[in-house]
Amino acid sequence: MASTRELPPNLHLFGIRHHGPGSAKSLKSVLESVRPKVILLECPADAASALDMFLIQEVSPPLSIMLHNPKYPDDTIFFPLAPFSPEWIALEYALTHGAEIIPFDLPAGSRVDFKNTKLEENKESQDSFWSKLLMAGIQDPESWWDRTIEEAEDPVDIFKLLVELLSQWRTNPGQVSNFNGIREAFMREELRRALKKNKDETIAVVCGAYHLPAIRPDWDKQRDKELLRMVKKNKMQASWIPWSYTRLSRESGYGAGVKYPGWYEHLYKYGFSNPHTLFAKMGLELRRKGFAISTARVLDATQMAISLGSIRAKSLPDLDEIKDAFLSTIAGNDQSLWSIAESEVLIGKCFGDTGPYKDEHPIERDFQTQLKQFRLASLVKKNELKSKTLDLRKKNHLELSQFLHRLIILGIPFGLKNTEETSTISSFKEIWELQWSEEYHITLVQAGLLGTTIEKAAIAGLKDKAAREDNPEALSGLIMSTLLSALPELLDKFTLQLKEKVTLSNNPDILIPSVASLTMAIKYGDVRNFDPSPIRLILTELIPKLCLRFPATLVNIDDQKANTALNQAESLKTSISILKSPELYDYWERLVNDLISNKQTHPLLGGFGVRQAYDRNLISDSIARERFNQIFSRSGDSNYQSKWLEGFLSGGMLAIFYDHTILYSLNQFISKLDWDTFNDILPVLRRIFSKETANDKWRLMKLLKVHTTPSKEIDQEIIGDEQVVNSEIESLSPILDLILE
Repeated sequence: MASTRELPPNLHLFGIRHHGPGSAKSLKSVLESVRPKVILLECPADAASALDMFLIQEVSPPLSIMLHNPKYPDDTIFFPLAPFSPEWIALEYALTHGAEIIPFDLPAGSRVDFKNTKLEENKESQDSFWSKLLMAGIQDPESWWDRTIEEAEDPVDIFKLLVELLSQWRTNPGQVSNFNGIREAFMREELRRALKKNKDETIAVVCGAYHLPAIRPDWDKQRDKELLRMVKKNKMQASWIPWSYTRLSRESGYGAGVKYPGWYEHLYKYGFSNPHTLFAKMGLELRRKGFAISTARVLDATQMAISLGSIRAKSLPDLDEIKDAFLSTIAGNDQSLWSIAESEVLIGKCFGDTGPYKDEHPIERDFQTQLKQFRLASLVKKNELKSKTLDLRKKNHLELSQFLHRLIILGIPFGLKNTEETSTISSFKEIWELQWSEEYHITLVQAGLLGTTIEKAAIAGLKDKAAREDNPEALSGLIMSTLLSALPELLDKFTLQLKEKVTLSNNPDILIPSVASLTMAIKYGDVRNFDPSPIRLILTELIPKLCLRFPATLVNIDDQKANTALNQAESLKTSISILKSPELYDYWERLVNDLISNKQTHPLLGGFGVRQAYDRNLISDSIARERFNQIFSRSGDSNYQSKWLEGFLSGGMLAIFYDHTILYSLNQFISKLDWDTFNDILPVLRRIFSKETANDKWRLMKLLKVHTTPSKEIDQEIIGDEQVVNSEIESLSPILDLILE
């Protein structure tokens, strides 16, 4: 129950809004007036070591206190602070005026087991305060708070108003969650301790306005002690890490963040009375990105924002007027320009600097050492984009590749491999696009919770991922990561785990991607000096299993599933070709025979099977021609025939270049189609031939001159940009142009 007694004369309570710029300005003013010797700050108590003797003048916010459990790296919380955060203002005042700063919130390592208490966890809390404002007719509580609280002229009066306002609201039952009740009990205990120790000193309490009514030393002490007996504490370590406005933004998922940190910084520095400063920043950012934004348009935007504020009965323009004026003048109603202004100015790209505290993190020292080794320090400092080609036969290039892959494991894509230009067959060559982002510094420091070096953190990160993973395809990817990152101690463990998983699965959708990934891992094992035998052992068990069971899944399926299955079959074939195992080829041939012998196999896979049998000499040329003629002599089944043809030609057009019987059958099939049927299957025919090179298409046209009825109609444009003269194409059918265009 709340007390009605007066507060001790040396105690001052200041309720703030976390990251509120108005609260920060008011707090700065009132602290200069009250001049406390002790400040109790709403911050986890186990952050005290980070606040003690903090060299605040040698760092630049935004920063965050990182609190983590050394035994359980996942047990980590962050306490971010921006230059406009009231908490930062309180900390800055204390450290520059010699005042004692005491973090007095419940320690971050605290845990409350509500199942073993008489309390039931109640999650209703301050959200209902906004509901009350809506019920009172305030349509936009956020704007109301900014106008009434954040921009108040008299900071002392506004803090008194907050005490009265929140006290009235907190008298209603159900407004405090049990967890917040325990937090407030801890705060009161810390307050009592501070009052007892500093009887003759001025004490200031800086906490969220929501807690303000409960932070009174004369509440029921015995009840507080009972509540705190429910709390179990884990030891946490505290350190400073850089933070960014991007992470502070709500868009990054931080619940206590703000939508527009850059906008809040502007309000802290200038208030609502300087929209021209904000528009000038927006214009500058757009000019940097190549947009021609004149000074006149910036001035027009400023004047329009002020006018809109006046029309809407506002003394000064706020963000609504800023946006409307920007779109009408600077952006010309182009929403994409507003998106740039949001990202670059309203959210902002500000990044903190921990100054002398950088060396606290061993992983960062290891990172800097490796940057020097690979001569990348300058690239990181300048944030430039650079393309780098690696020859993995060179030791330094191989080690750089491993370093970049380890960073990727840690969620730091400093380098991205150009898969389009990097050959997957020639595994000696890799092309990387390198570009550093300041955001990666934060991720790097967080990764330091997993290990003191990049290598150790990557090992721990992969172990953690594997422990949570049941999907064989994902586990195969982790095995690939161990090879690419040169972490051989994990290979046996992961392959054993994968073997257990694939034994229990018969799903080709899961197993075939695993085979593809493991096959490529073997290739990389060759160049990266790994023994691929554990992986090869899994493949020699997995591929036969797939070859025997895969065909049964291809009967009575729809076209979409058939297209997926064709890609899977081609992937499986590629893997077997890379492995070059006679035994695996035997199993592949059994799969092919199953495809062509089952009449219920989807035609796409049936055509694919005949082509594979033809290429591997499992059937003679005469049998292949016979099967081809059987398919295309059928009448009234053009969709079936076109699907079969697509499967047959999925291996390329080489088969029809040297077999005029097949070529003739193909020509007869197309020439006998009526116009409506031809139009129906034309997209399929085009898709079939679109996969071929322009040279192969041209070669096919020349061959078809022999097998096509001469036509008087001549098409001047053949296959993309290639041109041929009339004399060379006088026997080509116009229908052919429709297919090959």
